[in-house]
This record gives sequence, structure tokens and C-alpha cells, in this order.
Amino acid sequence: MSVEKLKVGDKVCNISKDRWGDRTYYNFGEVVRLTKTQAVLDNGTKLINDVVRDWHRKSCFSEYGERYNKWYIQTNEILEKAKKEKERQFINNWFSNKNFTEEEKRLIYITLNKK
Repeated sequence: MSVEKLKVGDKVCNISKDRWGDRTYYNFGEVVRLTKTQAVLDNGTKLINDVVRDWHRKSCFSEYGERYNKWYIQTNEILEKAKKEKERQFINNWFSNKNFTEEEKRLIYITLNKK
């Protein structure tokens, strides 16, 4: 798949991982303005409007001033991964904030160990 330069209206996504944890963050943006060498997103982020390759050899765009921050063209696959990650984080937060009673622990154990 050959990727062209960004155009106004293109949707992009930056994917970053938590350095010490297991969280992945998805930041979405849309190109609202173009200059001679940059694409400006709706959140004010500026991208260098030249296609580069990341460490995994995927086509992406570098962030102006932070060349290691890569932005990818938004795809259905990225949207699905973002949805699953958001759900996973919600579930983890719910479990970490919940204090189970002894009866709830027993019910969970019985439910998970049914054969």
C-alpha cells in the first residue's frame, strides 16, 4: 500500500505505550490545514508531511519537533484495537477500585472454576 502526503480531512492516529505499565494510548486527530511542509491537526499538533517508515516498516508521519512520535493513517483495525484497549482499561480500573466481599469472592471463584 503506497501512502501519499496528507490532505485536509485525513484522519490520523498516534499510538503510544505506557513505559512501565501495560496501557496503550490512542490519540486521534484530523488534518485541518496544510503548509508547504507540514500538516496541522485539529488539536494543534504539526506533522511533517513526508511519509517515513517506523521500526516495523509501516508508513507513517513524524511529529514536528518530536520525530520519534509517529502518526498513522486511521484504519478500521486501529479503531478496533483502540476500542478493545479502552474496554480493557475500563475493566482493570473497575476491578482495582472494587472491594469484593467474601461472598462475592466465593461466587466469582465458583463461576470461573465450573467444569
